[in-house]
Amino acid sequence: APDSHPSIHIKTATLALLNTNVDLKEQRKGTISSNTPALDICLDRQCDSSFAANFADKVLPWMGKLLATAQEQFADKMVPLLVQIDSKEGRKDDSCRIPQTQVTVLMVMGFLSLFPGRFGPKTGQKKVPHELPGNPLGRPLELQGFNFFSLYMCGWAANASKVRCLMEYFTIMERDWATVATDGLEIEIVRSSCPIASVSELLAAAQVPLATIDYRHNFPIENCDGCLQADFANEWIGGGVLRSGCVQEEIRLMVSTELLVSLLICERMLDHESITIHGCAQFCAFSGYGDSFRFVKERPVPSSVAPSTPERRVRNVSVVAFDALNFSWIEDKLAQFKQELIDREFGKAFAAFASPPTTPSTTAPVEGSASAATEVMVPFATGNWGCGVFEGHLELKFLIQWIAASACRRPLVYCAIGPEAKMAGIKSLADKLTDSSVTAAEVYDVIISYLAQCAKARKVLHFTKFVLGAFDKL
Repeated sequence: APDSHPSIHIKTATLALLNTNVDLKEQRKGTISSNTPALDICLDRQCDSSFAANFADKVLPWMGKLLATAQEQFADKMVPLLVQIDSKEGRKDDSCRIPQTQVTVLMVMGFLSLFPGRFGPKTGQKKVPHELPGNPLGRPLELQGFNFFSLYMCGWAANASKVRCLMEYFTIMERDWATVATDGLEIEIVRSSCPIASVSELLAAAQVPLATIDYRHNFPIENCDGCLQADFANEWIGGGVLRSGCVQEEIRLMVSTELLVSLLICERMLDHESITIHGCAQFCAFSGYGDSFRFVKERPVPSSVAPSTPERRVRNVSVVAFDALNFSWIEDKLAQFKQELIDREFGKAFAAFASPPTTPSTTAPVEGSASAATEVMVPFATGNWGCGVFEGHLELKFLIQWIAASACRRPLVYCAIGPEAKMAGIKSLADKLTDSSVTAAEVYDVIISYLAQCAKARKVLHFTKFVLGAFDKL
């Protein structure tokens, strides 16, 4: 019979579970309807019959049983919160570790939208009332949504693939649960604050040669094993991942599915903060970007990310979230060359590159700079930070990151994603300045002089040629 098809059973069972959620029904003004186009597209077009049958017959019942263990899993413990570190006094970190078993329970709860108040079409702009259990502050908390129902309502193929990633994750967890339940793996989230009283402090740290750089054209950040890996984040971590967003951050959180738990735990980032998430493996292979994003297949977790010591049960993969300024709404694109905006981006990048207190240990460390410093640092894999929908200037953002990494003595792996011609300016800067004795502080001085030189010339100067020309005698 048509109504016995596994896809129909999955949807019927999911909607039935959602309809037991009084808080969600109140927000949706009544019974949860079948208007869930992303779920429909996923089930109709992106799940083969054997996968759908397994999900209906084994995974959904397992999720229900797992949900019943939530009270046992958490006992009298609250879900931790990592709130804003609004400190002006040096670097500070706040962190938490969560067993993978608990993360899985939280993901099931998110899938069924069981978190009061943590949903809605614009949860990224909503402040959760301070009565939230576990709130350590007497103020409203600026938290993302963590109820996935908003995702199901966004009816386009890329969003359906995000739903498919979730289904793949739960399928893997159900299949491997006997191992997951006994191996003791944990996810660690570290919120770091690196306030700088003045940019002069950063520049004092930048009186060193530029950090070593490994330029890789069209090489994915997530494939940079042994490196800290950039998440080009929204200040509200996750951005539009549970709505229609589908760019670098949203894709990374969906394919490394356990990264989503950061939305539940982390407040909106301040200008001097970054968030590092250790231990979240990638479960899904994918293709495309934006509208063309598609789930492809399961991606087996490689042995190279296994915990390196019995004492630290955290996988050796680390993702660092840091948010760029949004210039898409500013008509004057030269505005991003103003010193105060360069300094903000410089400080944010510094917070990201300096922040991780722990680093992957499966790869031999790489020297952080060509200076006399003996400190060794794990490389940081980054790329065109803030240069997509936020419309940052490619070469400017590249140099800001390079300067900040140099101040931290951290080598860069720069993954330049895009047509080779468009990346040519970055490649020429990397080649020219690598072969020079230029310091990071000297590059900073050149880029902040750019606007004044444009005004003096009464025209917009070609930025890359301007920077290269400043050092053409080297």
